[in-house]
Amino acid sequence: MVSNRSPEGKQPHNDAQITITISSIMEFIRSRRGAAKLCNEGFSYTKKKETKSTIRWECSQRRSDNCKGTVTSENPVS
Repeated sequence: MVSNRSPEGKQPHNDAQITITISSIMEFIRSRRGAAKLCNEGFSYTKKKETKSTIRWECSQRRSDNCKGTVTSENPVS
């Protein structure tokens, strides 16, 4: 299961979490500094928080482009 908020930062008026099933391929890579990154459909996400059951990823352009996109994946990712 992956939940995703729009990378453009657009959210429903009630700020409800949107759950979608992604049929495209997600790619896991390492940044230049060795941190885990998730790549999906032209967007990249950096690992923000990890719990026993989930990993929260934030858009890599969060600071430079004020991107609000997030992804929550199962931990471990299957």
